[in-house]
Amino acid sequence: MSRWKNLWQDESGQGLAEYSLILSVVVVAAVVILSTLSDTILQLLAKAHDTVTDAISR
Repeated sequence: MSRWKNLWQDESGQGLAEYSLILSVVVVAAVVILSTLSDTILQLLAKAHDTVTDAISR
């Protein structure tokens, strides 16, 4: 029974689990933000492309 008690009290992998959870929350937030702003980002990049193309062709 002490084997299970030692296993339950062992916290050696706790830091890795916490970092994994934080990373997964950051990834989900990034995906949500990028998917929400994707149209705006595409319009901004298209405008920048047009501006650079016009500047080069002059």
